[in-house]
Amino acid sequence: MAFPPSGFGIRPAVPSDQSAFIRLYLECWRETYEGSAPEPFAKGLTEDFCSRAFTETLSHGDRFLFLAEDGGKTVGFVEGGAERSRLHPDLGEIYSLYLLKDYQGRGLGRGLFQAAVRELERGGKKSLAVWALEGLAAQGFYEKLGGRVFARNHAIPVGSEVLRVRSYVWDPIHNLP
Repeated sequence: MAFPPSGFGIRPAVPSDQSAFIRLYLECWRETYEGSAPEPFAKGLTEDFCSRAFTETLSHGDRFLFLAEDGGKTVGFVEGGAERSRLHPDLGEIYSLYLLKDYQGRGLGRGLFQAAVRELERGGKKSLAVWALEGLAAQGFYEKLGGRVFARNHAIPVGSEVLRVRSYVWDPIHNLP
């Protein structure tokens, strides 16, 4: 199967994409987390945060943001760059990969993932890490792509509750099924 699938496009984000990105990020966040995460987390994403994330990503040379489109409609994105702790210079990280529910299961998520891998390899990264909230479909997605569980049950406090996340690693980065 070709990635992205026929009829869809994946391209780098440009400054004029900001408002579409903000709308998409908010919609994907709600679709992903409402009902499966504590309310403060599910409703905690703001337009201001999305705007800052977009601007910050486009202004840093070691980060990337690719958008997935269906006939000009922005339906998904992948954002990443150097691993955030900066402790491992050869390690890249996908910070976020979201796709509207209506577009999941069509190969577009894999296309976004592969675009991220190519960009990280261009930047000299040898391995890749991704963090995923436990209990969500994203875990199965990353496992199908060959991700090896690196850390389980990492806790993130959210108000009086705790979210559990796990990390997946691809080492070497190009070791994809």
